[in-house]
Amino acid sequence: MYQKLMNRITLSVVFIFAVLALTAFASASKTIINGAVYQLEGNVVNEISGADVTVTCNESVLNTISESDGSFYVVYNDTEVCGPNTSFNVSAYDPQTELSGFSGGNVDKDGIPVCSNGCKVYLGHADVWLIPEFSLVAGLTTIMVAIGAFYFVRRN
Repeated sequence: MYQKLMNRITLSVVFIFAVLALTAFASASKTIINGAVYQLEGNVVNEISGADVTVTCNESVLNTISESDGSFYVVYNDTEVCGPNTSFNVSAYDPQTELSGFSGGNVDKDGIPVCSNGCKVYLGHADVWLIPEFSLVAGLTTIMVAIGAFYFVRRN
């Protein structure tokens, strides 16, 4: 578990520096939002590949699919759309298990300078944990059974 976490941190750092190197010649600021999609089964954390990931920032929606290690990222090329200190939401859905999850965060406010004319890369990070859906029918059934059990126990 600890080794997976260290691998994830190392991968994130390498990814950020790779993106910074690629955008060093860019002439405009960008916002990058990344993260990973996970599912907890017992005591085992699984990285979910192939999950549909949707990132929403200031009503601007970008979609992607999680990689084999569960990671994902999207790039907003216009910081007017998704810029410094802006909140964002991330949702993920795994079509294989039909599990979904939500998360969110804020884009950093300072950014990282990447070119001589003052352009910056702003970063946001959010991991999404997939959880089983608790459908309306199952929820109502559980409530009715609980109420019935309460009255059954209290009938005397």
